[in-house]
Amino acid sequence: MSEPTFEIFAAATSEPKEPEMLEVLAWQTLILREIHAAICGRDRKYKREVAALKENGGLLIGAIAGYVAASLGVVTAVIAALVAAVLRMVVVMGITVFCKKFSAVFSK
Repeated sequence: MSEPTFEIFAAATSEPKEPEMLEVLAWQTLILREIHAAICGRDRKYKREVAALKENGGLLIGAIAGYVAASLGVVTAVIAALVAAVLRMVVVMGITVFCKKFSAVFSK
């Protein structure tokens, strides 16, 4: 009986070739550029999507507040304001850092 070969598995785990990596980097750059345009540049093209994100933020905060309240065993109304404040602070800080980091790269 001959020993099994693992050529198929070895090929599946090999590192991507350079053209594939360049393609991935190109797509990543394009996606980040569009996210930057939508969030930081207030591009009119994404006006509806950004508005929808802002409007649905309350639903997300409510869902997270409900989960946190249930896991702590307190009333949702007690913890909702704290969760809302923390989430808003984290989101604003994250957006600010993202915009500052990529503003030099993606500015037109």
